[in-house]
Amino acid sequence: MIGAARTRSLVDSLALFALALAVPLVILTVVAAACYVQSERSRLTAIGQLTGDHLRERVDRELAEMTATARTLATSPAIDAGDDAAFAAQARAVVDVSHVTVTLSELDGRHRVNTRAEPGRAMPTVPRPAIVAAVTASRQPVVSGLMISGITGRRIIGVHAPVIRDGIVTKLVSVVVRVEHFETLIEQEGIAQPYSATILDAGGGIIAATYAPVIAAANGVFASEAQAGEADAGEVSGETERTRDATYAHRSQRSGWTVVTDVETAALEAPFRRSLALLAAIGCLLAALGGLVALPLMRRTKAALRALAAAAEAVGQERPVRLEPSRLREVDVVGQALAAASRALAEQRATLDAAQADLEARVEQGGRALEASRAQSRVLADNVSDVITMRRQGSYDLSYVSPSCARMFGQDDDAIAGFAIADKIHPEDVAAVAAVDAALGSGQSSVTCLFRALHADGRWIWVESVSSRIASAGPDEPDVVSVLRDVTERQGHADELRMARDMAELAQAKAENANRAKSEFLAVMSHEIRTPLSTIRGFSELLADTAPLSAEQSRYIALVDDAAATMVTAVEDIIDFARMEAGDLRLDPQPFGLASAIEDVAVFLRPVAARRGVAVGATITPDLPLHVLGDERRLRQILLNLLNALLRSHRGGLVTISVQRRHGVKDRIGFTIASSGGRAVATDAVGLGLTIAQRLIGLMGGRLDQVAGGGEPSTYRFTVPLPEAEAPEVRPEGAGLVFGRPARLLLVEDHPINREVACKLLERAGHVVDTANDGADAVAAVQQHGYDLVLMDIQMPRMDGLTATRRIRALQHPSRRVPILAMTASVLPDQVKGFHEAGMNGYIAKPLDRKGLCAAVEAQLASSLVLETRRGGGEAPTIFDRAAYDGLIASLGAEAAQSALRGFIVLVEAAHDADPSIPGSARTDADTIAVAARRLGFLDLASSHDRLAAAEPGPAEEAALKRARVARELARRVFDELAFNDRGAARPQVALL
Repeated sequence: MIGAARTRSLVDSLALFALALAVPLVILTVVAAACYVQSERSRLTAIGQLTGDHLRERVDRELAEMTATARTLATSPAIDAGDDAAFAAQARAVVDVSHVTVTLSELDGRHRVNTRAEPGRAMPTVPRPAIVAAVTASRQPVVSGLMISGITGRRIIGVHAPVIRDGIVTKLVSVVVRVEHFETLIEQEGIAQPYSATILDAGGGIIAATYAPVIAAANGVFASEAQAGEADAGEVSGETERTRDATYAHRSQRSGWTVVTDVETAALEAPFRRSLALLAAIGCLLAALGGLVALPLMRRTKAALRALAAAAEAVGQERPVRLEPSRLREVDVVGQALAAASRALAEQRATLDAAQADLEARVEQGGRALEASRAQSRVLADNVSDVITMRRQGSYDLSYVSPSCARMFGQDDDAIAGFAIADKIHPEDVAAVAAVDAALGSGQSSVTCLFRALHADGRWIWVESVSSRIASAGPDEPDVVSVLRDVTERQGHADELRMARDMAELAQAKAENANRAKSEFLAVMSHEIRTPLSTIRGFSELLADTAPLSAEQSRYIALVDDAAATMVTAVEDIIDFARMEAGDLRLDPQPFGLASAIEDVAVFLRPVAARRGVAVGATITPDLPLHVLGDERRLRQILLNLLNALLRSHRGGLVTISVQRRHGVKDRIGFTIASSGGRAVATDAVGLGLTIAQRLIGLMGGRLDQVAGGGEPSTYRFTVPLPEAEAPEVRPEGAGLVFGRPARLLLVEDHPINREVACKLLERAGHVVDTANDGADAVAAVQQHGYDLVLMDIQMPRMDGLTATRRIRALQHPSRRVPILAMTASVLPDQVKGFHEAGMNGYIAKPLDRKGLCAAVEAQLASSLVLETRRGGGEAPTIFDRAAYDGLIASLGAEAAQSALRGFIVLVEAAHDADPSIPGSARTDADTIAVAARRLGFLDLASSHDRLAAAEPGPAEEAALKRARVARELARRVFDELAFNDRGAARPQVALL
């Protein structure tokens, strides 16, 4: 029992609980009432604002009609003719004179026409200098403020329009209505309590209002001012007998008038008062009902609780408990529990007495078992090979050492009692042992350490210790237990393993060096062989194109070509083998004709086979597809290598290439290269060709099988997947793409013979060729002339091709975008990767031949030059018209022209980056781009997008889109210089294009 704790009766607790339940209900009710009040206030406010807006619009329409009438009458020909009667008749025809008055007056106020005046009566003179001044200054109709009529003396407003003749304001035409007209407008809007409305003129004068005292006050002001002359404002104080809470002003932009609407405070507060009264009534009713219900219940509860308190006291005194049933179920449950508890306490006392006797017997038995366990622990400590020690953390004074310490360290049994482990640790390992305590102090539960210790015979042994903290140790008890083990033999094995690993790493390094040396040798060999072969093949082609040769001369040239082709094949096999070793050999699947490819291989090898007395044939089954999807070049290489392997080991007879579809397996084509007849010839080596063919077949998804027997040469079989494909696009003979102008090329080559060969081949293809001896000359040349393509040798003195390419790409000059092709004999995978990293667009492998060189050059130019399809000549389109852009600068200014150009660049890039899968996405902005491009001077870009916009979906649209992208690439050379350089610097650079 806690005497200091404050207690509370259950009745009080129930009352507090009821109060706690009531508080959220009260809060919820108050919040709902507040939301209702706010909603009512918002509704009244919104109605007041909307009423003011509608009234202002009505007033604006009335004034607009009066203004239009005044404007119309001001242009009446009767004014010019001086026919006042005709003007008056026209005015009466236009307006309802019973409500509206029309006057024609001179600027000094003399009325010439007044539809309100009685016939024959003299026209009044009402000077209004302020209005005359306003009309003369603005030369537009002016809406007046509140005025007093010069004839009737009543309050009026008017719209005054100038009569302008020869640019001079000569008279005024006024359309006037009484203010009662606007009071009628307010009445028509149905504005009633609790709302009110007031119309004020530009000077604050009250024109009309729903509140009678306001109107009376305004009438009084104007009546008093009418005696003194013109009533100009008629302002009335906003103080009235009624209090207003929300006022809203709606100002007219046409007349400067203000429509004011407000809501009475009483109307806004009415919802609050009703909610407050409703809440008070509900609260009183709930309190009365709660009191009537709770009073009898609390009396019964109090009596039951007294009985429970008496029962609990009896349980504490171990007396039997008996309670009479009550009308409260919970009280009965607690009373029954107390009765059961009193019975259970009696039973537990008897049980505790029996348990105490049993516990005393078990303690005696446990003491005997503990003594036996201690004896076993001593036996284990005496016989285990590991040493167990106990000490305090931070101290090396051992409080316990197991007897096995004598065997491990070679000590006498008598020396164990004073064994000092700190004196045995190797000096170099003292820091490692000291780190154990630091690690245990940082929270680690177990720490392993390896150190050397001095044996009694003078040698060093390796000891592994595992130290753990004793969490239950007292302040003066050892808190670190360590297990020491002799691992000298294991360390010896680890040293041997480390030496073996070092030897393996050394062998791996030697292998890598050997592989690197092999790669360097292949690169040098490829370069040194390809360079002279380039000269041989180039001059052979040039010689073949000279004057008619004799049959013997043609035969000699053919032999030279065959020998060069053999050398090129050998070098290509070596390079392919290097690519396979590097994992860089990839396939390029394209649609091609299978039968024609097989026949081309057979035709190519027949002259070589004929010199060995071997005939080459091809057998193609008719069920093969006409066109398949695969890498035609690699398939040709496989067949040539396998045929060459057979030809090397065969003399005479027939070698046949058989091709057939593999039935039961989709899209797989089988190839068989077999020999028959003739005789086998021993060869020294198989060569790389067979190995390369085998790996290429594996890369295609097949396997090469070789069958040999009876002394005959081998038969090769393999199957690869070649799915059927559509026929590739074939360019009609004589209708190809030709350049709109000769392409200007820069040839960078340090070898004079190779430079001459390449130059002649390119010039015979119709190109204009400039030459440079090294990379430094190339960097200077591209800044002096606009080249369409640069052919760059790699290995050159003074500056190599890679360095020259990087410097060209870093230039702040249009030439930095010029396409660059490497022209090199170094075509190993790592070397080709370096070309692309330096910024080159591709490469041409030496030795050069006319067909390969021209194909590579034209393929690169196709993406950067405008190509025109024509049959008989024509001129290339103009890419950029400088005069058009200069004209745009002259009309808009340099800054605005550059801003327009930047926006045009963003439009072009966004249009060409659109999702190609969306039909018609390419043509969406074509018309817009064409118009903008023509205005900025990009004529070629404009014409290409005109064609794109007019193209039909399908092949025509694809061709037009491809042409538009070529034009965009050309325009990009000009974009940067125009949009981001200053005009003076850009002019000579753009001129190069």
